[in-house]
Amino acid sequence: MNTFFIKGQVKRKRGCLLLALTLLTAFSFGQVRISGKITSTGGTPAESVGVTVKGTRFGGMADINGFYGFRAGLTPGRYTLVFTGVGSGV
Repeated sequence: MNTFFIKGQVKRKRGCLLLALTLLTAFSFGQVRISGKITSTGGTPAESVGVTVKGTRFGGMADINGFYGFRAGLTPGRYTLVFTGVGSGV
């Protein structure tokens, strides 16, 4: 009877591990990295410019050197990036 109990525990642990790996795999697919550099019309880095994927909640903000980057859970397709900033020359 003790052997039966141990075998059941092993099966449950394997099942939980399989479920966890399946969920992890499902969440990792569709994650794309979007990154780039924003410059002003004069070629200098444009800082604090917001970047979003139009129609989604995914986005980020450019740092002091104009670089931005974020991960987005998107399906394959074409998307539009929207850049928003305040200032001249952006």
